[in-house]
Amino acid sequence: MKQKKGGGWCAWDDENGRYFGEYGGTMAYHLYELTKEQYDSLDEQMKEWDASDIMYEGRHLYMSVDDRCGPPYTIVFDDDYEKLCPWAKVTGGGKVWPDELTDAAVEIFASEENNRDQRRKKRKERKIKRKTMLHDNYGINKNGHFTVCGADTVKLAAKYGTPLYVLDTDKVRAQCRIYKSAMEKYFPSGSMPFFASKALSYVGIYRIIADEGLGTDLVSPGELYTAAKAGFP
Repeated sequence: MKQKKGGGWCAWDDENGRYFGEYGGTMAYHLYELTKEQYDSLDEQMKEWDASDIMYEGRHLYMSVDDRCGPPYTIVFDDDYEKLCPWAKVTGGGKVWPDELTDAAVEIFASEENNRDQRRKKRKERKIKRKTMLHDNYGINKNGHFTVCGADTVKLAAKYGTPLYVLDTDKVRAQCRIYKSAMEKYFPSGSMPFFASKALSYVGIYRIIADEGLGTDLVSPGELYTAAKAGFP
């Protein structure tokens, strides 16, 4: 990766055909994707205001403002900005604009014209997801395949066969913590939530339940055997 750096600004050539630039600091910070021509026109002798004039013509990825003229706020124009620019020194604070407000701003302001295509595409994807998906960890990928946590279920079925059960372990753990936290807050000391084994009984789920500090309710020899095999205490 190549870098250019001036007073109050920085730009990168990721050597994969993409270019990025940032400028500003605590009061106002901006992150852009640049064209090669824009990147090449940046000179390390430039001051921030000169470099910002060039970056302003690029595609806005992220901005945050805390200029004391009002409440601080952050606008995320491209949700992938962290993946695109992991090296950027992003600053931010205050409330993040909701997608609907960001979409409206992109459509209204000529300065955000470069963002319209990707915002419209993302807006369409959100609408499809809202209409068809029961949970936020479900999706449809570019091939039209149903996904769970980003995993292509067509590929999973080809690899493991069907029928196939796919669980989001992060969501399972999150739910365990919600129940445990509620028990600790609202019930007497020593209270513990118990997982109902009849809902799902296999080695992996018992290991998660045990790891999260929950108990489990067993009603059959098979459930007892499976929990014991998982090392459930």
